[in-house]
Amino acid sequence: MAVMRVALFALCLMATPALADPSFDCAKAKGDVETTICNEDNADLALKDSVMDRLFQALKKSGGHAVTLAAQPAWLKTRDACGTDVDCLTKAYDSRLAELAHEAGDTTRITGNFHSGLSGGQDAGDAFVVREDDGTLTGYISTVTGAAQNTCDVAFEGANPIGDAFVWDDPETTGSEDDFCRILFRPSSGMLRIDSDTCQTYCGANASFDGSYAGVK
Repeated sequence: MAVMRVALFALCLMATPALADPSFDCAKAKGDVETTICNEDNADLALKDSVMDRLFQALKKSGGHAVTLAAQPAWLKTRDACGTDVDCLTKAYDSRLAELAHEAGDTTRITGNFHSGLSGGQDAGDAFVVREDDGTLTGYISTVTGAAQNTCDVAFEGANPIGDAFVWDDPETTGSEDDFCRILFRPSSGMLRIDSDTCQTYCGANASFDGSYAGVK
């Protein structure tokens, strides 16, 4: 199941390469781990590597996070032991991202994976979000809807906090009512409610991101 979800996420990230660049130059990738992260099928790992680097650098710059930062070499050894195992790498990144995000101010611990069995019984959705040091959310959502298995896939960054929610307005849209996508994220007690407005650009017929997603441990 975890591998299937990663594959769905990778499809959406392949369509948005600016969000999928890792923290290192893939043209100079060394070893199994970097080569695996740079594989176009693992764009979700590339995004997570990029966000991790941003969080790590932000914590270094702000100061006062010596204990958390000092754990990075040990984590890198754990990550590198995964080799080409995508599931192992995904778990390693998810765990470390949660630690760094919490250190950077994610007191509600929204950072993580969420899953939803959407309405109708045969629909499903998965989301990953991480709170960055500036308080915004970065992540991706992938859903499958209906007997025809229509999909919705989007990668995003810069979802702004508004009250107890986060709002992402697609920067690629023109601003017209027919070409506009807004997604609202409402976290609460291990849950993430996602509601979208006119986001069919990212969806197949009758597909949607909307639903209540439960945190995945």
